[in-house]
Amino acid sequence: MSNTETIQEEIKRIQKRLDTLPRKIAASQESIKRSQAALGKYNQEIQTRTRQLEHLQNYDPFPTEEFTEQEKSCCAAEQERRRRQKEKQANVIARGETPLTPRIGLDFIGFTLIDVFTEKYDSVESLLNVPDEELLAIPGLGPSKLNKLREGLKEFFRRHNA
Repeated sequence: MSNTETIQEEIKRIQKRLDTLPRKIAASQESIKRSQAALGKYNQEIQTRTRQLEHLQNYDPFPTEEFTEQEKSCCAAEQERRRRQKEKQANVIARGETPLTPRIGLDFIGFTLIDVFTEKYDSVESLLNVPDEELLAIPGLGPSKLNKLREGLKEFFRRHNA
C-alpha cells in the first residue's frame, strides 16, 4: 500500500467516525435534557419538602387569627352547647337520676337518634316514662327500634341496679 492509499484509508476511517458524531451528539444532548428535567423535578420536590418542613415548624394547632367569623361562631356555639349539656347532666345527677348520654350502651339504635334523645330528654328515667306514641313521632324511630330501645334501657337498669 502506498502512502497515498494509507492516507486515504485513514481519511475514510476518520470520515466514518465524523459521520457518527452527530448521532452521538444528539444522543448526548437528549440525555442532558432528560437529566435536566429530572433535576428540575428533584428541585421542585426539595422546595415542596422545605415548605412543608417550615410549615410544620411554625404550625400552630389553634391559629385563631386564621379562623373566619363563621368558624369562630360555630366553635363558640359548640362550646356553649357542651356547657349546657354538662349543666343539664349535673342537674339530672342532683335529682338522683341517671344522665342520658351516648355512653349508656344504646349505640345499636344509631348515633343520630341518640343525639335526638340527649337533646330532648335529660335522663334515662325520663326517657323510660315517655309514651310510645311520642317516641314513634321522632323521625327514624320505628316500632322495631323502639322495642330495641326499651329492651336496652331495661338491660341498662338491670346491669346498674344489680
